[in-house]
Amino acid sequence: MDDFTGKTVVVTGAASGIGRGIAVAFAREGARVVVADMDPNGLDETCTAVREAGAEVTSALVDVREGAELEALAARVDAELGGTDVLCNNAGVFRGGLVWDNPISDWDWVFSVNVYGIVNGLRAFVPRMISRGTEGHIVNTASMAGLVASGMSGVYTVSKFAAAALSEVLARDLQSVGAPIGVSVLCPSAVATRI
Repeated sequence: MDDFTGKTVVVTGAASGIGRGIAVAFAREGARVVVADMDPNGLDETCTAVREAGAEVTSALVDVREGAELEALAARVDAELGGTDVLCNNAGVFRGGLVWDNPISDWDWVFSVNVYGIVNGLRAFVPRMISRGTEGHIVNTASMAGLVASGMSGVYTVSKFAAAALSEVLARDLQSVGAPIGVSVLCPSAVATRI
């Protein structure tokens, strides 16, 4: 996709950091932006930034760990904006430490956001995007940690490797059904965000 004018872009994890940056960048390209996150104050700040970039913005309080919340958001975007053209599964969390010291609760939390958050987004949005039959794109945020392992970040690193692999599988699955939907995996290195 080269022209985002009038396209509808959904960004999870949009209340700060990379998600806010993605939302503002798409706004500058003329897209209508839907921002989703669990942080209402951060979402308000992102909405202001998107409007200042000259775009229409819709805000939704969403926990990506809850598939039903993403289903409701996808249905809302279809009803109010005519459907999703670009989905950015960006929500993410970090937990560091030695892998043998991290309690299972760390693994559950990180995977519930970094992996299942993407899965929930795909399950909610992809069938609707395919049924529209129009060109679309999905961007899943992984990390350089999803390509190169390092110490003291095992839980996060393993989740981001999973996000990268999931993106590759998604691209092949979409291609196998002839869907005009591209897939990218975003792998930033160290970025000054709240994570």
